[in-house]
Amino acid sequence: VPDAVLKKPAPLDDDEYALMKEHPVIGGKIMGAVRLLKHELPGLLEHHERPDGRGYPNGLTELSLLGRIIAVADSFDAMTSDRAYRAALDIEEVWERLHAGAGTQWDAACVAALWHAYEAGHLRMTQVNNE
Repeated sequence: VPDAVLKKPAPLDDDEYALMKEHPVIGGKIMGAVRLLKHELPGLLEHHERPDGRGYPNGLTELSLLGRIIAVADSFDAMTSDRAYRAALDIEEVWERLHAGAGTQWDAACVAALWHAYEAGHLRMTQVNNE
């Protein structure tokens, strides 16, 4: 995905969003050549799919456990990191969003597991906005 799209400090247009939605497939093609990662490929390919079938690139509803875990972890990382178009969200907002999407956007058990790991102090985060 071109840097102009990745680092755009404004909302993506439809064409840019279509390019962005290709990154799981592109990543799968790149990493598919690495034999040691053959078991991780489903997670890579599925990390933007959703339990409600509204994800991409394939609109799947049946996802591997690794795909469900990566989806939650990737979303948590994205929300707690600065982006070109917004600052990192505060941790309360992140948890509100994750809990609100549990069962539709993300696997509810994976959201709960991440929440419990966070509450127990098992997550090491490089950046979190706690204003």
